[in-house]
This record gives sequence, C-alpha cells and structure tokens, in this order.
Amino acid sequence: MDLTVRVRCGDHGTVVQVDGDLDFQDVESFQKILLHVMRAYSPRLLLDLAGVSFMDCAGLRALLITRRRAEMRKGSVRLVAASATVRRVLTATGMKDVFPVWGYGETAPSLNLQGFRLIAGF
Repeated sequence: MDLTVRVRCGDHGTVVQVDGDLDFQDVESFQKILLHVMRAYSPRLLLDLAGVSFMDCAGLRALLITRRRAEMRKGSVRLVAASATVRRVLTATGMKDVFPVWGYGETAPSLNLQGFRLIAGF
C-alpha cells in the first residue's frame, strides 16, 4: 500500500495524518517530508497514525529521528492516534512510554480532519 501524508495546521501544532505502510522503502521520504513540515509550519507535530496499516523497525526509527529533530528545534512529536499495528510495534519495542498515544486508534475529538492538504503520496 502507498504511503500518504496530509498536513493541517492546528491550535496545538501541525497535525500530520499518515495512511499506508511505514516501512524501510518509504522512511527516507517520510523523514524528509516531516523535516519539511517542521521547517515550513511548526516543530510541534501531532501525528495521526490511525491509518498506518504496517510499520516495521525502520518506521519506528523514523519516528525517533523526527522526535529528536523536533526537540532540537524546541518542538515535540506526539501521537494523537495510532492503529493497532503501530501500538503493537510501540509495545513490543518498549517505546509506548516514549510515544504515548492519545486516543488509542481514534482521532482525538478536537482534531477536525477537514482542511487537510495532501503534501505527499508515494
């Protein structure tokens, strides 16, 4: 499945909605997109990973690198939603405390998914 990234500026940071597979084939492009989002919008990222159908350790590494880059810019990375697949990877690797998920698979109530702008699909 292709990876699609949509972005919307929110009150508490930039909401990034990700759909598809987050694996070794797409992580380099994914990281570049998130770096661009931090530079163009805000280093405070709210990631909606509810639509991620597959994630491997390369995808987790991309999240960790993005988190570090955001913190270097006085920002942060928070997961506002995650699929069961993402939650399983976070739990199995001991990263669920590093990336606590708000909503456990559901979009946070304050996030309106209208107004998203597609910035990448690959």
